[in-house]
Amino acid sequence: MGKRYDVAVVGGSFDGLVAAAYLAKAGKSVVVLEPSERVGGAVATDEIGAGGGAARVPAAFGTVELLHPEVVRELGLAGHGFERIAGGGVFLPRVDGGGGLHLDPRQGPVAAQIAAHSRADGEAFAAFDRFHRRLARALAPTLTDVLPDPVPQGLGGVFQLVQLAWRLRRLGAG
Repeated sequence: MGKRYDVAVVGGSFDGLVAAAYLAKAGKSVVVLEPSERVGGAVATDEIGAGGGAARVPAAFGTVELLHPEVVRELGLAGHGFERIAGGGVFLPRVDGGGGLHLDPRQGPVAAQIAAHSRADGEAFAAFDRFHRRLARALAPTLTDVLPDPVPQGLGGVFQLVQLAWRLRRLGAG
């Protein structure tokens, strides 16, 4: 019979790996089940170029910022080779092979860069970005805190969850 684990984490994206690391740090035996050949999801790196000119770049634009600095510190990720790669933006090639769109936040607002190619898309991206930033502010307190369990914590836990729900509900109001 195979080895038994306390916890199985399904998915080796960065959030699955972080969960597995914290569980292991807490003394649990953990297995991470990932169907693809590589782990890390959006914070994995891809190698582009050939030979000595190859470069390692983030697999997804800007998502490494989702990995909270406190998580990086608590898990000692730098000691295991983790480093943030300064982004040079992202290149979105056209399907027909006729060039593409290079978006780089260091070159000004991304919405304006998109609008230079499509005004409607630039406006839609600006609206999405505003909502995304409001959502991030509403969820920020939950990133490093354990959400309360309302059963053992009684009304205090319920109140904390209601506060979070209210913050999220207000996002639709404006």
